[in-house]
Amino acid sequence: MVNAVACLWVPMQAFAPRLSVNGGAWASGKGRLAMRTMTTLAILLAAVAAAPASAAWQGSDWPLVAQSADNGCALEISGNGRIFLIEAQGLGAGSVARLQLTNGDMTPIDWTVRAGADGRIARYHMPFRFSRAGGVVGVSIDARQCALSASFGWQRGIRVID
Repeated sequence: MVNAVACLWVPMQAFAPRLSVNGGAWASGKGRLAMRTMTTLAILLAAVAAAPASAAWQGSDWPLVAQSADNGCALEISGNGRIFLIEAQGLGAGSVARLQLTNGDMTPIDWTVRAGADGRIARYHMPFRFSRAGGVVGVSIDARQCALSASFGWQRGIRVID
């Protein structure tokens, strides 16, 4: 995490003196507020980058909402009705896969992802569409050895889990 902070901090230090509003510094002290804001941003970005979904809380008490299996690979999607954990396993250590998400008429999300040393991919997804109370998200993962797809419904309200 220290390296991630350093990687973000050095470029921000170079740009901070140039930040201004109406020709002056953001705050007295020649940009002290700008540096404080950028430091906070750098720490937050480093924390997010350092903790992939596979290392985060797994949502194990969330119900399984969709699943798929193909050629030794498995896709499981669990969620609380608003936030979902998309997990694929059996992809092979370090293998590259294409993860696609669709949600009604929104522009599809198309990512290239790499499995960890355990052959697993895990991503959180919070579906949202303006002026819609819910919808259906389609998930597909295409890897060299398998093709997985599943869909699940979502809603804006929090679902009570018994």
